[in-house]
Amino acid sequence: KKEEAVAEAEAPKKRKLKKAEPEEEPVLFSGPEENKGDYRSFSTMSNHPVEIDGVKYPSVEHYFQAMKATEFKDEETLKKILKTKTSKAVKALGNKVQNYNEDKWNDKRDEVMEKGVRAKFVQHPELRKRLLDTEEKQIGYSDARDVYWSIGTSTTQEKAKFPSKWRGLNKLGKLLMKLRKEFREES
Repeated sequence: KKEEAVAEAEAPKKRKLKKAEPEEEPVLFSGPEENKGDYRSFSTMSNHPVEIDGVKYPSVEHYFQAMKATEFKDEETLKKILKTKTSKAVKALGNKVQNYNEDKWNDKRDEVMEKGVRAKFVQHPELRKRLLDTEEKQIGYSDARDVYWSIGTSTTQEKAKFPSKWRGLNKLGKLLMKLRKEFREES
């Protein structure tokens, strides 16, 4: 009997699997292109101009990358950013900013992004309404290559539908939910 007790104690324990709680399907967005779904206007790359500190930017992405160039005193790249038409090209320019210091930028990027995104949703009432219409749903920016701003997977992946399975930090989605809450409290 003692041997049976020892064998039982040493046997691998069978884990009882918890039944997954059903999750409400989140609001997902990725790029600004026509084929990117109903919430493509939430993208920082959507063509929704913002005016910040007296300067008009064609998109939040333009503002974000311009602030990066400004932070590192790269006047040449800043001029190119301000003249560039597409957000995609601006993002590429932002990756070429001279004297870039990742630690320094990481300390500022959230604040810069929040200022840009807030301006967009304040200056475009139709977007603010669209954001408020998401009610209490989770909002996720879907980009498989980005685990900071995004959920870390693409909208086509099944796990994108389950916020508990997101591997990314979803900083942009969380920022939108924070703004939604603030806008609701102001109403």
